[in-house]
Amino acid sequence: MKKSYDKKNNQHYDKVAIKQKKSKLSTMEDEYVRDQETDFIINIIKNDKKKLNILDIGCGNGYTLAQITRLSKNFLIHGMDNNDSLYEIAHKRLTDKAKIIKGDIRVFNKNFKNKFDIVISQRVLINILNESDQKKSLKNIISYLKKYGKLIAIESFDSGLKKLNSVRVKFNLKKIKPKFHNKYLKDDFFKTKKLHKLKEENKNLSKHFFNARFLDEIYLKSKKKKNFTFNSKFTKYLDNTILEVNDNYSYLKLLLFIKK
Repeated sequence: MKKSYDKKNNQHYDKVAIKQKKSKLSTMEDEYVRDQETDFIINIIKNDKKKLNILDIGCGNGYTLAQITRLSKNFLIHGMDNNDSLYEIAHKRLTDKAKIIKGDIRVFNKNFKNKFDIVISQRVLINILNESDQKKSLKNIISYLKKYGKLIAIESFDSGLKKLNSVRVKFNLKKIKPKFHNKYLKDDFFKTKKLHKLKEENKNLSKHFFNARFLDEIYLKSKKKKNFTFNSKFTKYLDNTILEVNDNYSYLKLLLFIKK
């Protein structure tokens, strides 16, 4: 399936693949966020003792799947990516450990129907820049799950970004916009009769985004420094000092659903 937005997305991820290669910062330059995502996924999977059939629908360079392969040799692990460059890295990285295919979640794969115990969507749906295509992709994801299978969804939402921007503008910071290759989701995106939400974890991410994208930038402004950078010493200090914030300032949500 070719869409008008595919070209610019592929050009972006080709550059990511060249720059980051096998790095865990590939597709996510914020190390704290990447670690929170990985911990969320691993903690769900490691608590399930049975033999699992797992699909990562946008596996990128294979970093997340590489961590999953360390948990058990009994897992049947599949990865899929729509970008040639990232697919090649994942395929070489996970030879003999996982089956990596070139695939598009927007296109239904009949061989995947009712096949998987766990499907992972890690910042995948937001890379689909058309709402109807996003919904079609979710429908495919649900169909790939077995009954009572679990969907681990790590995606960005408009509401969290709106909340973060509301405090930024009060202190004359520019609003943050989604990157050109992202379309954030509405809060009710996963509301369907076929899914039941089991878990949502945002506390640590809310604190981190408040620190990194508000307090850190206030600090930079006071020092007359213009360029925000990920993983700054100041943000790391705040993350280790501030326990929590009272509201949700994270546009990224860590979600777990079960298929009814």
